[in-house]
Amino acid sequence: MVSTPTRRASCVFESGKRSARYTAAIAAILLRVIRRVSAPAIYPWVFGPLQLGLVLELFGFWPRWIPIAGGMALAGFLTVLAIVRERWRLKGALLMLVIGLLTIAPTISAMVTRAHVGITSMNEDSAIQTELAVERFLHGQPFYGINWSGTVLAKMPWVVSLAPTNPALHHFVYFPLVVLSAVPVRLLTGAVGLPFDYRMVLLCFVAIGLFAVWFLPIAASDRVAIAAALFLNPFVTLYLWTGRNDLCFAGLILLALGMMARARMVSASLTVGFAAAIKLFAAPAIPILLFVLWLRFRRTHDRRELVLSLVALAAFPIVTILPFLLQSPAAFFRDVVLYPGGGMPDSYPIHGLGLGGILLLMGVVHHQDYFPFGLFQAVAMAAAAWFGFRWLWVRPTLRRWMVVYVALFLGLAFFARYFNDSHLGILVAMALTCRPLGDYVLPATAERAELAKAA
Repeated sequence: MVSTPTRRASCVFESGKRSARYTAAIAAILLRVIRRVSAPAIYPWVFGPLQLGLVLELFGFWPRWIPIAGGMALAGFLTVLAIVRERWRLKGALLMLVIGLLTIAPTISAMVTRAHVGITSMNEDSAIQTELAVERFLHGQPFYGINWSGTVLAKMPWVVSLAPTNPALHHFVYFPLVVLSAVPVRLLTGAVGLPFDYRMVLLCFVAIGLFAVWFLPIAASDRVAIAAALFLNPFVTLYLWTGRNDLCFAGLILLALGMMARARMVSASLTVGFAAAIKLFAAPAIPILLFVLWLRFRRTHDRRELVLSLVALAAFPIVTILPFLLQSPAAFFRDVVLYPGGGMPDSYPIHGLGLGGILLLMGVVHHQDYFPFGLFQAVAMAAAAWFGFRWLWVRPTLRRWMVVYVALFLGLAFFARYFNDSHLGILVAMALTCRPLGDYVLPATAERAELAKAA
């Protein structure tokens, strides 16, 4: 006969086993739900209606035919997506139509409105300042260390709670390539008699991004998902409409990834260098590219390719930044380094959705204080690189490459002096590209993948 303590212990043991089974079942269900919700196939269903909703919310800014035609195209696209199993070329073409109507058409409409009525609330001060810098460059004048108070930039609205006046009136924070890349478009518009709008340059980068998505060696269904995450995403396109340049580097990063997937390392290095010379947020791609170059050199021992790749990587940053740095070192350092990083009375105010905003809410800092954000950025990015490179070493795939990039991007952006809404939007969009990129192994490191698989 079994004693009472033994029966109690047995009941407790059986109860524990049932609880464990229930917990495992619930965890499996939740994981399945998360996987389905985050599946690439769901991206157009989420972002399409959200994008249409934003267009309708801003209904008064563009002609009525844009939301009507865009809504009809979106309905047709989602219908085909639901009832047709394959035919991804057709679905991709329909998605391009939807992006054209709900993303590109509003951008063009905003440009036309500005040409007729002038600057509206659909204009960003950074785009206006870039246009002014382009004009100064074409007239042989500097655009770093300049007082912009006597220009149209001074008439742009500014959030009074952050600073008494817009600190950009005394600083130009962007790299020279932001201006230089706009010069050909400005010259072309001048030749044909059209008013120049910086959003024309942004649309060129959108075209590059759409090509980059098509260029990726992944399934057509995953290309549709990535295109929707980047170019049908209201958390990204809203800032495209106003003229922010946060979207410029995203397509270049995807293009470089497609080149790496085809073992075109020199072209990939040149593209990453171009992206980093446009926007600092592309800089986290540099150490990952160097890691892939190292893995490839271990396999091929091709010194010529390695040297050419390193030269290509450094080409655009050196050629575009060095002349302006040498021309006026103090002005360049104040505008590009101290202004966004702190250290001056009129540095960009601490604020946003990251560490700076948290410290501000806690009362640890005030808007114009100096705080060593760079130290936190370095620690966060070093930790991300340590774990990310080890993970990438085991199985170097497109998805893992992008995950490591997003982790480094997060460390750079979240722990910065300011982490804007547009920064968060493009970060989330880039994170959403990770899963659709899949397990395509980079050819440069195929041997490592084979060894890992064999193990």
